[in-house]
Amino acid sequence: MNHESVNAGTAALGLLMVATPIGWVGLIIGGVVVAGAAATASITTNNIVKGKNGGLYDQIMARLSLL
Repeated sequence: MNHESVNAGTAALGLLMVATPIGWVGLIIGGVVVAGAAATASITTNNIVKGKNGGLYDQIMARLSLL
């Protein structure tokens, strides 16, 4: 794919987003999906770390709460 076709695709997507309500709805839904995926990954990682640390996590959090 050459540089000109990427620019044309970006311009067309930008025009679709600005010119149509469906473009805005797609942008909002896409943002919600990305934010939801990031939150899910963060919560899952946090639960894995807390579950497999042998109490180290609780010690670290207790010391941080003293600051």
